[in-house]
Amino acid sequence: MKPAIPLFIRDGELRRHITRHVTAPLTVADLARHAHVSERRPPRLFEAEPG
Repeated sequence: MKPAIPLFIRDGELRRHITRHVTAPLTVADLARHAHVSERRPPRLFEAEPG
């Protein structure tokens, strides 16, 4: 079983992944798969952020 990755690490890694692939057509499913979370989680990471 894979150890749980703290959310703040997944969040930072997810942001880096998006930055590295900014020209690629990334979907929520792609981001969820990369962060090892459900498809509901990636949008929630950014909803609370202003701007």
